[in-house]
Amino acid sequence: MHTNKEILQQNEKMHFYKPPFIVSVRGIVLVALFLLFFHGAGVSEVPSELFGAWQGDDRILFFDESGDFSVILKLYYGWYYDVASDKNAGKDFPGRNRNAATSRSAQTVLVDFETYNEMQNCYEMTLDFGRGSTSKIPVALIDNCLYLDFLICTSNGYGLSMGVNGALETASLEQNAKAENSAIFGFWQGVNSAENIRIAERKHQENMYSWYIANDSVYRIRFWKTAMEYSENAEAIFTDGESVFSVKKHIFSGGQNYTCTSGRGTRIRNIDKFSSFPFDFVLSEDRKIIAFKTRYFTKMDVSSREDVIKIVEEANSRRKPDHTR
Repeated sequence: MHTNKEILQQNEKMHFYKPPFIVSVRGIVLVALFLLFFHGAGVSEVPSELFGAWQGDDRILFFDESGDFSVILKLYYGWYYDVASDKNAGKDFPGRNRNAATSRSAQTVLVDFETYNEMQNCYEMTLDFGRGSTSKIPVALIDNCLYLDFLICTSNGYGLSMGVNGALETASLEQNAKAENSAIFGFWQGVNSAENIRIAERKHQENMYSWYIANDSVYRIRFWKTAMEYSENAEAIFTDGESVFSVKKHIFSGGQNYTCTSGRGTRIRNIDKFSSFPFDFVLSEDRKIIAFKTRYFTKMDVSSREDVIKIVEEANSRRKPDHTR
């Protein structure tokens, strides 16, 4: 039996005793909150190359040096500019008025960037709409244009790391250097491209295509969305006559895994073959990115919020000309 005094002393010890693991957990939580606070306090993750305004067919994007992100929609055939996304709308940016087709206030969207596949001028853009809703969009920058539809070269440009029959001999390299396709020879990996940069969560592509460009032929390889676990080192093969080509089996892009074979299979089927690359494209200076002029934004000659505000105000002050017979 313990006396009342002993019980009180024991309770006091228990009250003031702090187990080391509890102190450690509390310390970790405090550090995490500290980092989260400063990350959300305006630390810009936007690459400096993207600062400024970018014009597309139906919208303008603006990346502020503070890390803020704005989307101005060109509504009603471009006669009204709607500031659909900006945390400062109604303050320094014009607010939305009765012409806006959706909500009265602009949506706040947070933006972050990561280097995509360790490629220069190639990024994965993450849009955070709040409440756990996000979108990941691969983008590529070439000559002041921001592309959404592009390919990246994961070999050295001459197919050494993704070779024919396991490796290429020196003689084969000399032949390839003279071939029509030699400038872009190798395995070109597709991306989970977005149709546009929207202020709503995107849908992943069901299929995407990669290309293997050889000395005298071009092969298109279909990758489809899969729930299987991503493996960076997994490979798959396809054949053309006596030639055997090896490529990546999985591609993880835009937050989604894609595969070119089913299950544990490694043989690719239903390859489309061309004599040369069938589409017009833009090639990056380092010959590591092929971009298509189907979905892209062009850098505007404005860099400040004041300039963008002026563009919006001037656009919305226009009067549509009367129709005449």
